[in-house]
Amino acid sequence: MYIRKGSKSSFSISMSRTFPKAFASKVNNWLCVVNKLPYLTSLYSCNLLNIFFVPLVNSSTSFDVLNLSYNNLTSPSSILEWLFNSNTSVVELYLANNQFQGLIPNAFSRINSLAIVYLGSNEFEGEIPKAFGGMCNLKTLYLSGNYLNGQLDYIQNLTGSDWVPPFQLNEIDLQFCRLGPQFPKWLQTQKNYYSLDISNSRILESLN
Repeated sequence: MYIRKGSKSSFSISMSRTFPKAFASKVNNWLCVVNKLPYLTSLYSCNLLNIFFVPLVNSSTSFDVLNLSYNNLTSPSSILEWLFNSNTSVVELYLANNQFQGLIPNAFSRINSLAIVYLGSNEFEGEIPKAFGGMCNLKTLYLSGNYLNGQLDYIQNLTGSDWVPPFQLNEIDLQFCRLGPQFPKWLQTQKNYYSLDISNSRILESLN
């Protein structure tokens, strides 16, 4: 664990791989502890268990980047509820390599500040939520390593087959997401990406 003093007399807290088991075993509801921290950046690989109780009062914790990857979390809805109650405008949210199952919650769209969302290597299934289509600040959406299907042509605010997303992504990783057989038209509107991975996505159509 290291603590780095940040701006405005706040502190940046990061838990490293050297601390997770002790933290998880001694704190049953780790969120109650986290809510008392002035400034949080990362709880990466801490063996954290799922949140069973989300405080209704606003948290004093402030952050714009939250990394909860490589834990044992099972309920994304609880994480989102916590963020709604927090005094924060999170821009980057990393939830990869947990144990999330079922559908990806539409509630992600309620966090309008999100620009980077990592949900890879979980067990999400079903269609990619339409809610992502209304997130104008979204730049990176990482969904690799899940069991997602369907096309994004049905995203919110779609008025026809020539729908143009309100965002331009920097990174696009949709491998193993079963997007095909047609090449998604919305994807052809993306011009600013520097990384694109649609391998094993069952796209059969070739582009001229």
